[in-house]
Amino acid sequence: MLCPIDLWRYQEIAAVVSALSSVRCALDIGSPKIVAHIVHNMQSTAVIASDIARDALELPAPGMASLQCDALRLPFPDESIPFVFSVSALEHIAERGDTEAMHEIARVLAPGGVAVITVPLVRNSYERWIETDPYGGQARDASGRVFFSRYYNWKALQERLLTQPNLHVTDVHAWQEKKSGWYDRYCTATARPYSLRSIATKALDILWAVRRIEWVEGGPAQLQRHGIAAVVVQKHDAAIGA
Repeated sequence: MLCPIDLWRYQEIAAVVSALSSVRCALDIGSPKIVAHIVHNMQSTAVIASDIARDALELPAPGMASLQCDALRLPFPDESIPFVFSVSALEHIAERGDTEAMHEIARVLAPGGVAVITVPLVRNSYERWIETDPYGGQARDASGRVFFSRYYNWKALQERLLTQPNLHVTDVHAWQEKKSGWYDRYCTATARPYSLRSIATKALDILWAVRRIEWVEGGPAQLQRHGIAAVVVQKHDAAIGA
């Protein structure tokens, strides 16, 4: 009930787990750290949980490592990581940072390796700027407002995240709220995590995930309301050219 992860994580975590195969190690880029624990426990995979914010990192558990680093400058050799996942993180990188992060993912991903990226999905893309900096070091505009997040439509997602020539899309998932405005009301209800209203709302998260969120028939291009997308990409294997 006091879990800070967002309601959409049920679908996003499922997308990561469904793409996971038996690999020696995996790299997490900025995801809620519960995802790293799940990936590790599913396959006994060694997981490197990375984040630009030191406060977001946990003490490493057996089989896991915590690493403070910038997604735009990953400290790994080319083609060294067989599985990469980033759950609701790239949208928080300002300017062209999300595109640059995808370039880094393509660089470190091993031939034949898989990456799962999830981001918010809406009908009309936009950026959200706020008054305070929740992560530290975020970009600011001329008025001092802080960049918080980018919300993609399908076209923007393709143009910003799916341009790496050595990555090909193998699967795309999309979910949305069943009724317009429901997620905004949910966010208002859970804005104060220790309030009785928030606790009562979060206690029903599993029910909300089933009753208030739906799979988007026809894929992300058919999304009508606030939702999320999970994209699975694979790096071309140079040995076979695919």
